[in-house]
Amino acid sequence: MKRARLLFGSALFLLALATPTMANAIVLPCDSVVACLPRPVPLECPTVQITEGGQSVSFNTEFCDLAVDKQVSINGGTFVEADTAPDAAQAQVGDTVTYKIKVTNNSSEGLTPHGIVYVSDVLPGGVTYVSSSATAGNYITNGFFANYWYLPLLNGDNTSNLPATLTITTTSNATGLYQNTATLAKYDINGQCDGGCPYVDANAANDSNDAWIDPQIQVTRTPPPPPPPPTTSVGSDPDLCSNLDGFQFTVPAGFTRDKQTNICTPDQPPQAPKVLSVSTTAPTPPSEPSPPQVLAASTLSNTGSSLVESLIAGLLVIATLGLAIYGRLARKPSFLDI
Repeated sequence: MKRARLLFGSALFLLALATPTMANAIVLPCDSVVACLPRPVPLECPTVQITEGGQSVSFNTEFCDLAVDKQVSINGGTFVEADTAPDAAQAQVGDTVTYKIKVTNNSSEGLTPHGIVYVSDVLPGGVTYVSSSATAGNYITNGFFANYWYLPLLNGDNTSNLPATLTITTTSNATGLYQNTATLAKYDINGQCDGGCPYVDANAANDSNDAWIDPQIQVTRTPPPPPPPPTTSVGSDPDLCSNLDGFQFTVPAGFTRDKQTNICTPDQPPQAPKVLSVSTTAPTPPSEPSPPQVLAASTLSNTGSSLVESLIAGLLVIATLGLAIYGRLARKPSFLDI
């Protein structure tokens, strides 16, 4: 009995000594959230080298690098950098806020990153998600990988998808400063980390970028009220007129009521005064006066003679008539002769 207990205790002791060594030898999967913490996997830029014996592939990590940039636009305006709170994009509650995330290859010349990158982009509380679109991969909005941009670095024909752009459209829903950060968060290549291990590349300084917004209270400008409608009245007052619908209204300014048809018609606008045409023809200069005519002496003499002759003829006529009348009167008998 004592021997059995001794053997059992020795076995437990040996098992305890071997446990750390066995634990170090066990490799747990990177997607096991509970069982282990995922190990970082450096970004790889495989290169193919041709040798005499064939070809070999080397996995360059020292100069393999990605960079992420984030910009913001308000109501479809120009995308701007808003990396800090003082540079926050100004907006109003209810505005459309669009974020643009761009991932570029920042590796040394000739190197092309392979694998799958998960870009983390958790929207702030001051905006509401509307839609998204990407030139490669897609933005996940629910499930275990919610708020991650799933970005394959190569497309189907093994050419690079970079640069790649993700656009997220949101609506501002509250006032205040809000920060939004895009981060190269996870990486997987050849299925080493199904679901992604922590991302590591040659330059950690360009692995994340911010965009700030500062929405304010929306100012609603109330348009001026429309003018009141014409006052209505009932009756046959001469100051009233009827429109085409048969209703009677007070005659508005600028209108005249036809007493026969009882219809208002707009007054004729005053006509512009007529502009008399001005002749541009130069006036005719006055003619010079004719010099006085000097009658010749013979002409004056002839004229005087004619006048004298006419007077003599007239006197002769008068004398002749007087004699005729006197002779007639002389022949009549006188009362003295009786």
